[in-house]
Amino acid sequence: MCVSNGAPLWSSAVLRDDFRQNPTDAVVAAGEPAILECVPPRGHPEPTIYWRKDKSRIDDKDERITIRAGKLMISNSRKSDGGMYICVATNMVGERDSETAQVTVFERPTFLKRPINQVVLEEEPVEFRCLVQGDPPPNVRWRKDDVDVPRGR
Repeated sequence: MCVSNGAPLWSSAVLRDDFRQNPTDAVVAAGEPAILECVPPRGHPEPTIYWRKDKSRIDDKDERITIRAGKLMISNSRKSDGGMYICVATNMVGERDSETAQVTVFERPTFLKRPINQVVLEEEPVEFRCLVQGDPPPNVRWRKDDVDVPRGR
């Protein structure tokens, strides 16, 4: 309660329960940006926003992370950025958590070992080897003259 000119004035603080927009799951390739958005519940005073990843508050001192008006932007995402994210609205009444959003960061396929050129006699067997990695693990198929080579051939 405040008093102004001798008359009591009532001031109330409010933080509604429901987020107007919850963040949604995101799937990105490593190196690409990951963006999560939330619109906090209405409140008085207007709530401020912060984000948590896997229950820990996100430190926006990392130059790859920007938090602006309910939007979390992670530039140049890494595998380690994957996890469970929550938008948190807070004011003097307390805190409200959004629904959880999962961020999944896939790694593009890369060659660890490329096939090498070989010279062989006609009708003689030849074997080409390669080694690839990625997440999820990539499927490998072989092509010759833009046509798939059957397995085991």
